[in-house]
Amino acid sequence: MKKNVNTIDAYMRLMFGLTGVAWGTSEMIRRPHSNTGFFVTMASAMKVAEGVTRYCPMLAMFGKDSAGVADEVEGMVDRSRQQVDRTMNKTSRGARKMMNKAKKEIDMDMIEQMYGHSQDDEDDDRPYN
Repeated sequence: MKKNVNTIDAYMRLMFGLTGVAWGTSEMIRRPHSNTGFFVTMASAMKVAEGVTRYCPMLAMFGKDSAGVADEVEGMVDRSRQQVDRTMNKTSRGARKMMNKAKKEIDMDMIEQMYGHSQDDEDDDRPYN
């Protein structure tokens, strides 16, 4: 029997399966004439078995394995991170350009307020050497 469930998936199946077995067992004790507890316990017991053996018959029937799914998800996460980094870099460059332009405008306004005219006007009054 080839393993078709990756480690993280197996732990999740064990955790939720044991939780379901516990809940289903308590449900069978509280309501002995209801079938809900029995079905939940059986379905959860199957998940526990899948987690222990790391083999899922449904995945095998469809020719899939959760290790491949995990690799695909990891690839999607990496691509998303790269896209966010590219967007942040573009935004940072645009923000730096805007900040530099605003700083220049503020500097020019301060010079005009201090001297009553812009520095460019002063440069025009000087003779060329």
